Amino acid sequence: MVFILTEKKSRGSDMTISRNIDYSLYFVLESPLCIHDPLFTVNEALAGGSGIIQLRDKDASYEEKLLIGREIMKLCRKFDAVFIVNDSLELALELSADGIHVGKDDESIESIRSKIGDKLIGYSPVSIDDAISAEQSGADYLGAGAVFPTESKRDIGSAHGIEYVREMVKSVKIPVVGIGGINHENAGLVKAAGAAGIAVITAISRETDPRKAAMELKKIFR
Repeated sequence: MVFILTEKKSRGSDMTISRNIDYSLYFVLESPLCIHDPLFTVNEALAGGSGIIQLRDKDASYEEKLLIGREIMKLCRKFDAVFIVNDSLELALELSADGIHVGKDDESIESIRSKIGDKLIGYSPVSIDDAISAEQSGADYLGAGAVFPTESKRDIGSAHGIEYVREMVKSVKIPVVGIGGINHENAGLVKAAGAAGIAVITAISRETDPRKAAMELKKIFR
């Protein structure tokens, strides 16, 4: 699903542009979970149709994330995709990323907005009320999950199920992206719940052919 985001062309400018944000396939890079070279995996995910790449790599040093982030940014520009940094506002700003994804324990959305301007802010709510509050605070999209049991994102708690996604979609107007344990077999359920897209890690990173895996996931949201 593609949403139109109106944003400033530059900070302090009155000129605005409309940008198509394709949330249908959102790839979250965790380098240790890739069976191929991480940058190769990112390239193949983009070639397969991913419209958003998030650099997560929680265990990497700042310098390591800076180095790989610069290369991911180049790939995202090549494929006209969106580049998001997880958690670190400093890193997002230094890389001139398209946005940042945060959670309940991170800096407030209002504070981030004051520093990041019109760039994208994604948020992982812990409840439906938290999702509503995040929208009111200025979040651009929400990550709903974990939808299904998952080993790759243990920090987002136990699985909430499809109804959680459905209820969140009904409760907010901004895009909702399902995350957690999503693969080719169950992605259709997330779409049926009204999600704008799916965020995946191992459904691409652990596949022998990550481009083909991305293409198959992308087809589900067409």
